[in-house]
Amino acid sequence: MNTSALAKAGSLEHVLYRLHELERRVSRLESPDESHHPDSRTAEPARSDSVQPALPATPLHAAGIGSIFGSVAKAVLGLAGAYLLRAGSEAGWLPHTAGVLTGFAYSLAWIVVAGRLKRRGHATSTIFTVTSSTIFLGLVWENAVRSPLLQPRIAALLIVVYLATGYLVAWLHDRCEIAAVTVASTTALSLVLFVTTHHLIPFNISLLCIAAASEFAACRGRWSGQRWMAALVADFAIFTTAWIFSESATLPEGYVPFGHASVFAVQLALVLVYLVSTGYRTLCAQRTITVFEIGQNIVGIGLFILGQFVVAPGSSSQFLGAVIWVVLALGSCAVAIGFGRKGAPRNSWAFSAFALAFLIAATPVLFPPNTRVFAWYVLGVGAAWLGKHEKQMNLQLQAPVYLFGAAFGCGLIQISGQSLTNLIVPDADHLTAMLISTAAIALAYTLFGSGSAPKERIPAFSCTALLVWSIVGLGAIAIKAVFGHLPIATSLRVGLICMAAIGSASWGMLSRSYADRPECVWISFPLMLYGAFWIVVDDLAGGRPAAASLSLLLYGGALWLLTRILRQRNRPAASQ
Repeated sequence: MNTSALAKAGSLEHVLYRLHELERRVSRLESPDESHHPDSRTAEPARSDSVQPALPATPLHAAGIGSIFGSVAKAVLGLAGAYLLRAGSEAGWLPHTAGVLTGFAYSLAWIVVAGRLKRRGHATSTIFTVTSSTIFLGLVWENAVRSPLLQPRIAALLIVVYLATGYLVAWLHDRCEIAAVTVASTTALSLVLFVTTHHLIPFNISLLCIAAASEFAACRGRWSGQRWMAALVADFAIFTTAWIFSESATLPEGYVPFGHASVFAVQLALVLVYLVSTGYRTLCAQRTITVFEIGQNIVGIGLFILGQFVVAPGSSSQFLGAVIWVVLALGSCAVAIGFGRKGAPRNSWAFSAFALAFLIAATPVLFPPNTRVFAWYVLGVGAAWLGKHEKQMNLQLQAPVYLFGAAFGCGLIQISGQSLTNLIVPDADHLTAMLISTAAIALAYTLFGSGSAPKERIPAFSCTALLVWSIVGLGAIAIKAVFGHLPIATSLRVGLICMAAIGSASWGMLSRSYADRPECVWISFPLMLYGAFWIVVDDLAGGRPAAASLSLLLYGGALWLLTRILRQRNRPAASQ
């Protein structure tokens, strides 16, 4: 009797153990993370009898798939609940406003729950966030497009609130997938509503809010790889808005009217979002500017500048934009100087290019044509001096750009070319402008200083080419004024070009060191090629033996002198 009772007790204990073991394994299947908990081993009850054979271990991938299937099942039930709310609203059980607000709160609840499932893994959080976005997108689409009961401004506001909620949940729980799904869904919805509703400005604003949120996260060191999505769509929307507005005096049929101020505001906001973000990341976070930031700022600045010239030519909005450009240019220049002093050349070059673009765009708006040329010369001389003072080539490179703009604006480049081609004499006003321009270019060239590195001499070489071109043009005018239509004038033109080559090379040799101003020697080679061009196309092709003989004599003598100068220049290097 006692033996039978002990046997039954042992059998019952074995059954209870197997039930406990089965319950523990089911629990592990539902929550795979608990299998790695340090207390899971101590949770098994101690057994005094012999060890029983254990059940086969559940594979890890099977546990993960089971968790995903469970999450998908819950997501499907969540979508069913959303459709139940919609059916109740359509049946009149809920007022329309209450139904929209209830559905919106329901979608937010799902994204909040997604943030709290940190122990379930990224897959479960992504599924719940996609469920929330699907509910939200369907809610807004149904009420803003298919049955337009939701005003576009309210729809844009709901997009911004949903974005803020999703980003807040992702930020608090450090969930990259929640942020990515939120940005993707709100960006796609804003673009779709931008195209279908023809209400452009509200969804421009929602896209700018998405871009600003992405840039804020990137500034704080999070999710920088998600920025391109919002940037690309925002660029497209703002470009489309400006293009539609500039096509005609009245907007196409179906588009809600908007004015210059709205276009100006969204274009300026796009520039500020990315320029401020780039400034913070490079100045405060001490990061090197990325290719994305350079490209996006170029696109934003280009849209702003082009938009003001196309959308609002001659208006007060364009003048205000030019004033803002000057302020942004001064700030970008100061930042470029700061980065140059800290030894961050890439950042310095980028902000220097931004400053150059802003100033080039602002000058034609703020100054009339005559004053504009003078302003460009002042900017060119100032950039040359500042680049020499700060020892930054990126600032020096701005000088030739301003000087070329001024020379083209006053006709120096065109008149010099015409003087050499046709041997003409311009009127007194153009001749005076050429003399003043030549003096300004020479002054800027003296501010570049000396040096031997070829890359550092690029700004000086550009300025030298412009200076030599203007001097040769003035010389051609003098030949035309003295000799008129005499055949010797064409030969003297070749001699003038050869003299310019010899004089430039000799000027380089008169420096303190042979390598101080190598650009003066560099420019002599294209000048000699230019002289040979005129001998071939004018003297030889024109059938004038006397003029061709004189031109060849002058050219050969100049080539011999230039060879001796170059040999003398290379002699110290060989001796060393």
